[in-house]
Amino acid sequence: MRSVLMSEDGRLFNTNGRPGAHSQVDMDQTSGFVRQVSGKMTAAERAVIARIRAHHGDQLSGVVVRLFPRSVDAGLLRDLHAFGSFDYDHDRSITAAYTINAGHVRIVDVRIDGKRVSGGFELERIGRVCR
Repeated sequence: MRSVLMSEDGRLFNTNGRPGAHSQVDMDQTSGFVRQVSGKMTAAERAVIARIRAHHGDQLSGVVVRLFPRSVDAGLLRDLHAFGSFDYDHDRSITAAYTINAGHVRIVDVRIDGKRVSGGFELERIGRVCR
């Protein structure tokens, strides 16, 4: 997982490249799905965002989003499809919460296009693909 800033027009910014220039994402390795941070960030994640803002200038506005490897989202989408009425071709918004207990990630409070899906599921362990 990587944290970056996303501008209102969808451009992504990290500490690579020239100040003020947005970043290119390797779509072969990185999922096209982004997660907007809506909870607490770790101290390490806050430090990354502070470095991005310092690199590009404090006037850079945007929201913090997390990028994940394609393999992580492939597993998540597979589990969502098996779990409920998720339709990749038609559904546009997926929100959920998660809990972590002893290294196991459980997805709860799933909403697909605003409709709550009852229950939850545990993510299959994919290995240490996030950093």
